[in-house]
Amino acid sequence: PFMPFVTEELWAHMVEYGEGRGSLLALAKWPVLRDLEDKASDHQIDWLINLVSEIRSVRSEMNVPAGAKIPLVILGGDKVAHRRAMTHGETLKRLARLDDIEFAEAAPKGSAMVVAGETTAALPLAGIIDMDAEKERLVRDIDKAKIDIGKMDAKLDNPNFIERAKPEAVAEARARKAELEDIVARLSSALQRL
Repeated sequence: PFMPFVTEELWAHMVEYGEGRGSLLALAKWPVLRDLEDKASDHQIDWLINLVSEIRSVRSEMNVPAGAKIPLVILGGDKVAHRRAMTHGETLKRLARLDDIEFAEAAPKGSAMVVAGETTAALPLAGIIDMDAEKERLVRDIDKAKIDIGKMDAKLDNPNFIERAKPEAVAEARARKAELEDIVARLSSALQRL
């Protein structure tokens, strides 16, 4: 292979700060980024990612149609959130499928609440989904999951099951119970958002 030799030759002829390079590339120190870190930008992008993730979670939990564009209402007088929303508004609209970003002190009626870090926002869903049908669906799903949790509790409380079943089956039953408890928590959170 001759490419490493070509690379070393190019490296030897490159000039950094007016000085030729005296060592081999293979022995050179790894380059260090200077003055390229921007903590403020990192915080802004982290805020944007967190908000988009939360909005997508709410849309998924509430069965909002994928193609539906909904407004976002950022609550409170947080100037930092206001500035970030104005700066990254178009990106936020595209990634979270929003049609508008508004600012208000209180959430509109029939809104799902979104909390992303220090920012609290609302997604008005009253005209997008049937709120009563969605509440009924969530209550039905919560009840079904609670019944399944009861069955898992009965199974795990049975000493015969614990003694006679394979350890993998017991672990699987415990994992299924934890999964069902997580589902109940998520559905309850979605119900509270309504």
